[in-house]
Amino acid sequence: LAGGIFLLSILDLVFTLVHLAAGGKEANPVMDWFLTWGGTDAFSVAKILFTVVGLLVLLVHVKFDRVRSLMRFAFGVYALLFIFHLYVMYVRIG
Repeated sequence: LAGGIFLLSILDLVFTLVHLAAGGKEANPVMDWFLTWGGTDAFSVAKILFTVVGLLVLLVHVKFDRVRSLMRFAFGVYALLFIFHLYVMYVRIG
């Protein structure tokens, strides 16, 4: 599950960079700050770092039922975000 979350997070990063290159905007204000402050390199490092640190915290506590539920929820959110990225890339950007 953690690997799936990480993979979907990397795909989110890649699709976001494509979206930005096509003139799109970053919806997350924190990540938008990194983009404005340091460009795509800072944005990419921050995205990966936040994901890895968050996953490490969750994995340390994975024996708790709520944490496992949270990881399933996070996976679902990233899966929906992936579908949204596909929609934006193939329907809206064309």
